[in-house]
Amino acid sequence: MKLYKQNKLEDSNQCLDEVLKLDPNDEEVWYLKSIIFMLMDNLDDAVNCLEHVIKINPKSISAWQDKGKFLNKLGNYHEALKSSEEALKLNADNYKALSNKGYSLMNLKNYQESLRYYNKAIELNPEYFKVWSYKAMLLGRLEKNEEALQCFEKATVLKPTNVHAWSGKGLALEMLGKHEEALKCLNKALELDPNAEFPKKGKEDIMLKMEK
Repeated sequence: MKLYKQNKLEDSNQCLDEVLKLDPNDEEVWYLKSIIFMLMDNLDDAVNCLEHVIKINPKSISAWQDKGKFLNKLGNYHEALKSSEEALKLNADNYKALSNKGYSLMNLKNYQESLRYYNKAIELNPEYFKVWSYKAMLLGRLEKNEEALQCFEKATVLKPTNVHAWSGKGLALEMLGKHEEALKCLNKALELDPNAEFPKKGKEDIMLKMEK
């Protein structure tokens, strides 16, 4: 099934390439290609497509916002920060760009500024589950585990199928010494994705602790 999906995405990409031969400045087609590359886990090419969009239309909020998101995933936090800031120049209330900027700042260890952007994103859209997970991660780094747990709980309520939220909740519970509850969350994460490494490793560590 995975191979079938991959082949379909590659076919779609080839079709879009044919369209670009007719009009290489078709902003929408470049944006669609970025989405396809993202689905194929090819983030470098996805960013490259978004750069084409931005060259054609420097005021594309979606392109700047997604570029920031993809660069964060690639670990290029300085460049991601710049892209999120460009998106926010165009729309200061773009909650996804605010969240992306907070994520970049968190990974650049600017924790207080990161928290400020997460809170603003939450204020604008409290239903956006990702920012709750990101804020929880930040609070965990600050060793505020009770607050981190509350944020992860919010994320699991908003998106019950998100593996990272359940894994994070499990980690927060483990940090609070609640082994049994932590295991339940990690098991839930593994039900959603049996191949997920983080909950698998977390579960093994807790089992070892409980055996001692």
